[in-house]
Amino acid sequence: MMKLSRTTFCLLFVFMGAPAQAQERNPDRNAYFGETHLHTSWSADAWLLGDRLTTPADSYKYMKGQPIKAPAGFDIKIDTPLDFGGVTDHSEYVGVVALANDPNSPISKVPAAQAVILRNNTPAEASRVFLAAQKIISGAPVKALMTPEIAHTVWQKTVAIADEANQPGKFTAFCSYEWTSMPNNMNLHRNIFFRDCAHVPPAPFSSLDSTDPSELWRWMDTQRKPVLPKGANRNPATSVPWRPLRWREGHCGTADSDPDPRDRRCPARRDAG
Repeated sequence: MMKLSRTTFCLLFVFMGAPAQAQERNPDRNAYFGETHLHTSWSADAWLLGDRLTTPADSYKYMKGQPIKAPAGFDIKIDTPLDFGGVTDHSEYVGVVALANDPNSPISKVPAAQAVILRNNTPAEASRVFLAAQKIISGAPVKALMTPEIAHTVWQKTVAIADEANQPGKFTAFCSYEWTSMPNNMNLHRNIFFRDCAHVPPAPFSSLDSTDPSELWRWMDTQRKPVLPKGANRNPATSVPWRPLRWREGHCGTADSDPDPRDRRCPARRDAG
């Protein structure tokens, strides 16, 4: 029988001469513990805020109870390994800032990435790079940083790392990412999980493709693969992950924009007559 952590097995003792037998485990009743929202240095904000060290591979090691180096340089380790997890780096320009600062990476040679290269460790230079990256992230999409050679390559590495970290029956590593929409500087984020790392798109659908969550749903439908969206960041001051109104029009549908049928708070539109 496959060994699972944190699972309680009950023994059913049958008397009248019959030997004791272990009760069949019930996958629908077992409790599993994992991580569904985690960023590494491949996320621009994490790198800019000081994490120049951790990678998705480090994160999976940490989830499985192995020691890793913290961004500050000391070793960290969790006492109890997790059962599952997914690294959800921001899909928008994923890996660009970190790889731009790696002289061995082709991205460090891309002209559009030069502004986010840290030339020295002075506070003034760090501030300059922070503002440059913020301008890129909040501005119009930079096509030069969205090419397949960049976006597809980083995503493929993310998928390969998750696939390698997966240990059937012991630890489930999800191929995942965060769709990070920031309308009016408010957090409208979704973490996207794929059931099978062998069946993922060439690149994730990001807010650079659309900031409208209904477009994200439509893209997920076209994938025809099991995907699971999960809301991220519920800070009530700045986030709108569960706003009850349609995002694009500001209310539950218009004459040319039907409400999402999966949103039970929006009644289905009925044509007059």
